[in-house]
Amino acid sequence: MRYCLQIIAVIIAVFLPLFSKADSETPASCSVVQGLPGLNGRDGRDGANGPKGDAGSQGLPGDPGTPGLRGNTGPPGKVGPKGNQGDKGEKGFPAMPGLKGNAGPQGVPGPKGEKGYSDSIIETLRAKVNSMEAELRNLKLNVAIQKKALVFSKGASVGEKLYATRGEEATYEDAMSTCSKAGGQLPTPRNDAENKAVLSLSLLYNKAPVIGIHDKQKEGTFTYSNNDKIGFSNWKPGEPNDHNGVEDCVEMRIDGTWNDMSCELKRLTVCEFA
Repeated sequence: MRYCLQIIAVIIAVFLPLFSKADSETPASCSVVQGLPGLNGRDGRDGANGPKGDAGSQGLPGDPGTPGLRGNTGPPGKVGPKGNQGDKGEKGFPAMPGLKGNAGPQGVPGPKGEKGYSDSIIETLRAKVNSMEAELRNLKLNVAIQKKALVFSKGASVGEKLYATRGEEATYEDAMSTCSKAGGQLPTPRNDAENKAVLSLSLLYNKAPVIGIHDKQKEGTFTYSNNDKIGFSNWKPGEPNDHNGVEDCVEMRIDGTWNDMSCELKRLTVCEFA
């Protein structure tokens, strides 16, 4: 409708001046009276569809729909790879003991034992033991008597130790060899009583004995002949002094004190037995 009115307005605008020009060229014969406007015409036909417009902006999301029905269960999938071994579980409670089993078959008899001793054999053995004990007591008595005789002649004893001498003199090495061959060693006084026992033999001959002490391994560190460090000592005041740097052995003076000396000097040989 609107489109048709626009077309009519265009036609009037085009042809109206033409009519006015023609009227001006025609001699006026009479006056023209303008009539009333006519009625509006009918609506025109609908025009052709215009081109498709641009897409509008996306609208707001709608409300969620109602959930559909649950579908059927699908077929089982493939077996997956083997998993890692799990941690060891806690130890379970001990089980109840089982029932006692049946007795096993009887074993093979063992070998026959040795024949026991009769009372007469036991008495015989007891008599032999008593006889041996008596012989042992007599032997100990004889040894004690011999020890006393040796001490009375040229020896001395302290506890389980016995000291003896033949009055000979020798160097440290020779004296040690002599005592070793006799089953003893050079005297090693470990207390005042043992020191006095060795001194008694020294006074008997009025000679200074060599004793089993030295510092050959390390200067100033005196040890026994077996290289054990000494515990007891009875040094003369000012000794040991290692005079001239050659005094590595030890003698006992006639007053019982010790003095370091050269190992090549000869002194009274006293042996210790224990």
